[in-house]
Amino acid sequence: MRVRTPFGIAQVGKSFRNEVTPRNFIYRSREFEQMEMEWFLPADEAKKWFEFWTDARRKWWEAVGVSSSNLQMRAHDKDELVHYAKAGEGTVTLNTAFPSRRPGFGELEGIAHRTDFDLTQHEKHSGKKMEYFDDSVQPPRASFRM
Repeated sequence: MRVRTPFGIAQVGKSFRNEVTPRNFIYRSREFEQMEMEWFLPADEAKKWFEFWTDARRKWWEAVGVSSSNLQMRAHDKDELVHYAKAGEGTVTLNTAFPSRRPGFGELEGIAHRTDFDLTQHEKHSGKKMEYFDDSVQPPRASFRM
């Protein structure tokens, strides 16, 4: 690809999950479509891009017709964060007032700052370094971990 950071990769595909949620009378959800986007950037730009994407996603939902009064952005508390999320900039859930959930809100999507968790796991299990050199930073030649 030969692209420079920041850059993103998106994919859409089938996901499979079994769930039991008696409150909503769902006992098994076998298959659904899911979209995911990963955004790669230098670590010192993470806060700026996390704020950008949370704002951009909210604006997108409003642009497709979801009323701003039906949208709620909720930052996860420290004790709710998944193991790969960064505390303080960790995870935001974008919720909406689904008719089946009224008066409450349900999750539309999550936005997470995953840090370099995935790359460090690949390094650990493959034994190969996942670093790169950015030739646009002159001198000295800088090495970044995404």
